[in-house]
Amino acid sequence: MRTLKTASFAAAGISMLLLSACGAGEGNGTVSPSESPNATDTSGATSEETSTADPGDPSGDLTPETLEGKWGADQKGDPFLEFNTDETVIGTDGCNGINSTYTIEGSTIHFEPWVTTAKGCTDIDAWLSGASTAEITDSNENADEMTVKDKDGKEIGTLIREK
Repeated sequence: MRTLKTASFAAAGISMLLLSACGAGEGNGTVSPSESPNATDTSGATSEETSTADPGDPSGDLTPETLEGKWGADQKGDPFLEFNTDETVIGTDGCNGINSTYTIEGSTIHFEPWVTTAKGCTDIDAWLSGASTAEITDSNENADEMTVKDKDGKEIGTLIREK
């Protein structure tokens, strides 16, 4: 009986994913986990690789409150991530909507595996969907540059805080 329920849930999730990828182009290209429960994991991060920083820590480390807001890249497709104080993040890699949760360790942001749509786009470098971690590279309190890295720690792009 449990196998049947699992198979039914998987089929429903795949159907929703396929339908969301065929949208009419309305909205901002983001996807929530409830819209696409079986989407592709592209980040390579695992829950064992993450930890949570205390947002009230006065040590000057990055917090969800200081990270909050939209960070984007001036590239085709306008990739961006929008960080929320509840440690959720939504955005687009320029083609597909992406959604995840994050944790912070010092100045490093660790992303859980991405929930993403699966549209096929030509001439778009969807590098942001490969993000596993990100670091704030400016040491001042008003840091506005984020270096994004893949699961191997290789720099794959930069996002700038939108004002």
